[in-house]
Amino acid sequence: MEDLVHYALPLGPGGWLLDKWIVRSRLEEVFRYRREVLREMFGELA
Repeated sequence: MEDLVHYALPLGPGGWLLDKWIVRSRLEEVFRYRREVLREMFGELA
């Protein structure tokens, strides 16, 4: 499984603060949860 995520942030150059503190951590949380669910459903993947 492979994901390609594109997103644009508001606030122009200042948007990097949102990315660093909010968006990136939320994306990591979403994909971490998905990995856990897939592991529960299919076992450990190679």
